[in-house]
Amino acid sequence: MLSLFRNNHIITGFFVFIYGILLLLPVFFLPTAKSLSQLGSLANWIPEEGAGANLLFLLLAFVLSFGLNQLINRFRLGRQSTYFVAISSLLMLALFPGALTLSPVLLANLSLLLSCYNLYRSYEQKNSVLPLSNAALFMGLSIELYLPFAFYIPAFILAWITIRPASFKDFMVILLSGSIPAFLIGTLYYLFDQWSVFAGLHAFSNWLIQDFSNLKEPFTLAALGASALILLLSWANFQTLKQKTTIKEQKFLQIIFILLFFAPLQLLTYQGIPSQLTALAFPMALLLGLQWQAWKNSRWAELWHLLLLTIAALSQYYPLF
Repeated sequence: MLSLFRNNHIITGFFVFIYGILLLLPVFFLPTAKSLSQLGSLANWIPEEGAGANLLFLLLAFVLSFGLNQLINRFRLGRQSTYFVAISSLLMLALFPGALTLSPVLLANLSLLLSCYNLYRSYEQKNSVLPLSNAALFMGLSIELYLPFAFYIPAFILAWITIRPASFKDFMVILLSGSIPAFLIGTLYYLFDQWSVFAGLHAFSNWLIQDFSNLKEPFTLAALGASALILLLSWANFQTLKQKTTIKEQKFLQIIFILLFFAPLQLLTYQGIPSQLTALAFPMALLLGLQWQAWKNSRWAELWHLLLLTIAALSQYYPLF
């Protein structure tokens, strides 16, 4: 099946759309999961249920998948232009039971995508601080949308010093731009007389509470096991991913691995809400798509795709029967 997505033609994008619809269709039939409103500052203005919320989820899921795919193709991180990253993103979103719901985590992943895109542009435009400022701005916004993304702050600093020489000027740009979302959203809460709510969220009053009770479900354990194997295989195959790449592309790949290293820390804030696990989707989808290209034996790639597709399909469709 992967051979169907091995090119970057427009008609192939249509097949990606059909693939995603079939995989994410249960969002219209499964009960809405517990709200994530206590985990993000803007979540009080996000619709949480109903057909409108489900359609918005589908729209954002496809925007994320095609956006991640374009990120890889735009900066030539893969050996060829494919739709592998797009379908791997859809798989990562559907991998965990109950994760198909509109949540601040999905919005934060979109903001993280824009941050990563601007980080890459800041390498190409070393004489300008504008891309770096935009990257910090979107990183700050992703934290406002989903507070546990604060674990990515060290990752962002490491990514910055990986692609640009460290300087006090750049640091001040990052500090000021990254704090703008918190300042604006805090002002908004203050104007609506909800400052105590905002202060409580940013005082870490509730998002460090842990609830791992639902991680004992069979499909969730299978999804976590598959994710762990992808993580280990990606680290083991890092040198293969770097082959025949320029220094610039190697630095860009290092940023993805830096994000992947910090992504599991999101589980420290897990409260038993399935959609929180999609915080892992961003770096996992990128590396899975690149991994499918890097394997010389295409049968291994097909086998991994079939395994993940089976787990994702069972996770989402099994509760319907």
